[in-house]
Amino acid sequence: MGFTSPTSTLISTPKGNLRKITVNTSWEYHKEKQKERLSTPEIQKIYGRRKVDVETVFGFLKACSGFIRYTIRGLEKVRKQTSLLITAINMMKLTKIDT
Repeated sequence: MGFTSPTSTLISTPKGNLRKITVNTSWEYHKEKQKERLSTPEIQKIYGRRKVDVETVFGFLKACSGFIRYTIRGLEKVRKQTSLLITAINMMKLTKIDT
């Protein structure tokens, strides 16, 4: 299956100190196998749709608009408040584009 135990090697640093380098060949085997799997066109197509990073939107909400938490309860009300926040962010972006 390609599994072997980790191997260690002693090398010297530019200053002459000895450093122990350990390579886990089992880990390297699985990394390479996953890399091959992710490089197929079908998988690339799937992951290509997932490249949107949503964390930046929430960071922007917190940093620029001072949004910390929702002030209302209920899914429909939260959706409306989120819609207002996103609209405000988009308007801020539009004013920056025009100037």
